[in-house]
Amino acid sequence: MNQYIEIKNATIHNLKGVDVKIPKNKLTVITGVSGSGKSSLAFDTLYEEGRRRYLMFSGTQFMIESESTFDSISGLSPTVAVEQRIVRQSNPRSTVGTKTKLSGVLAALFAVYGKLEAEYDNGRPLEASMFQRNSPRGMCMKCLGKRKLPHMHQEQILPDDSIPLKDILKGQADGGAYSRFLWKFGKASGISAERTLGDLSEEELMTFKYGNAHTEGFVTWLCNVWAWSQGKKNWGARLKGIEKLPCPKCSGSGLGEQASHTTVGGKTITQLEEMYIDELLSFLRKADLKKSPLLEDLMAKLSCLVEVGLHHLALSRPIPTLSGGEIQRLFLASYILAEMDSIIFVFDEPTIGLHEVEKGNLIRIMKRLIEAGNTVVCVEHDENFMKEADYIIDMGPMAGIYGGMKIYEGGYKEFLKCSQSKTAPYLTKEKGFQVKSKYRKISGKILTIENATFMILMRTAETK
Repeated sequence: MNQYIEIKNATIHNLKGVDVKIPKNKLTVITGVSGSGKSSLAFDTLYEEGRRRYLMFSGTQFMIESESTFDSISGLSPTVAVEQRIVRQSNPRSTVGTKTKLSGVLAALFAVYGKLEAEYDNGRPLEASMFQRNSPRGMCMKCLGKRKLPHMHQEQILPDDSIPLKDILKGQADGGAYSRFLWKFGKASGISAERTLGDLSEEELMTFKYGNAHTEGFVTWLCNVWAWSQGKKNWGARLKGIEKLPCPKCSGSGLGEQASHTTVGGKTITQLEEMYIDELLSFLRKADLKKSPLLEDLMAKLSCLVEVGLHHLALSRPIPTLSGGEIQRLFLASYILAEMDSIIFVFDEPTIGLHEVEKGNLIRIMKRLIEAGNTVVCVEHDENFMKEADYIIDMGPMAGIYGGMKIYEGGYKEFLKCSQSKTAPYLTKEKGFQVKSKYRKISGKILTIENATFMILMRTAETK
């Protein structure tokens, strides 16, 4: 079996015929000045070819043939890229809990340990599906698990009783859509679109607003059109007077009555999902629960998220709201929890934004990926991260057209002796960082921020 991934004559972007060998089942760091070709080698060559080959042999219909940017790559296995911009791969409804599958584990925990209030007990045993918003047995029947529903402020859309029904949305709406609604409504109810709101009887007004057994009402129709139009460039998306508010039936939990009235340690599943991960882990450790493989598995997985520096997130946190660094660490934890092997993972500066203690935890987590039989390649600048690497690839010597060459590959100690590298002299302290002594003067108006403590105070208040 080949112990290396070998790339020959890589030429994409500014790469100048790069030949390199990357050891399998090891941690390799690709370093060098910004613009030297690190990402071109790691992502545009290694990751893209691994992805292309996997798709080709899986029989996908969406393969795109392109001109090869290298002579050969051997020893390759399926690749996974964990980039700063990986949020583009995420479902907008995906959360930390759904991405890591911990929402499902928590639901199973409630099925085992949950205590249901007597008045909501129908005699059936608790099941995990009852605590999942995407399950027919668990979702709120009013919002269908979506948590929020469109709400129309009638005083804004129906302000004047003298306006004919046909002109209510004039200037705001696509006349064709509203005309079709009025035609169907008039045919079913017998109410003419020429009449005004003030001219309608109380019964006719209620029928117009909310419908009856034979027709849909204006309020329901407009809210449905608005919900459908969100994110689309049409009048419904821009319509004023409608907003999404928490579902009145489930109070925004998205869950049915039984799930909303079942607790573990005095907390509902919604309350646990909204805790910070470190607080949730502490709560489960202190809860008076009989030990079981399920409980231990959940706590072990939560501990993994804490170790990669995600203690401040909640399982309910939507994925699109996370920073690039948080998403990288979440995906890393997800891969570890999934117990994958024989994969090449390519990371883009995973230590950004981390404290030194968190960096150490991250390195240990990555080594767990390697112990499971995977290969890890990181584009990285962090000194301690490089020290922990099994293999260093240095690109350079400079950026752009002056870069794109392999300066060094091998162990860290030997790398410190590489005289051609622009990185090694900083690691050995032979060359210091240049600090500017002269700054250009600022002219014009200046925005000044003083005593900015809001977020700190919020965090303190929430953790008391």
